[in-house]
Amino acid sequence: MTDTKTKIPNPLYAAAGAGELAYQQLRKLPAKVAELRDRASSSEFDGRVREVAQRNLAAVRSRAQVAQEKAAALYTDLVARGEQVVRGGARTSKDAVAEIEATAAHDAE
Repeated sequence: MTDTKTKIPNPLYAAAGAGELAYQQLRKLPAKVAELRDRASSSEFDGRVREVAQRNLAAVRSRAQVAQEKAAALYTDLVARGEQVVRGGARTSKDAVAEIEATAAHDAE
């Protein structure tokens, strides 16, 4: 609620409170960094992190390759459609709907 006796709006108080809270949390940061550094220095932890990172990297690379192939196919399709439109060979909406449905059915398989 806004105090009618002050000229400072509540959002300013909220921003000041958020800033103070952030400051208090940042003061805890050096101790947390030291704790995490100690935990990370253990060779078992380091090995597990490295293993998980390598597994995740392989998955990301695989997904990126698939996304790249789909993007290239979509780009090629858009170029072909654009060429048709420029030449005046735009399809009817029925043709477009039929093609979209066929593509969706194929992708669902």
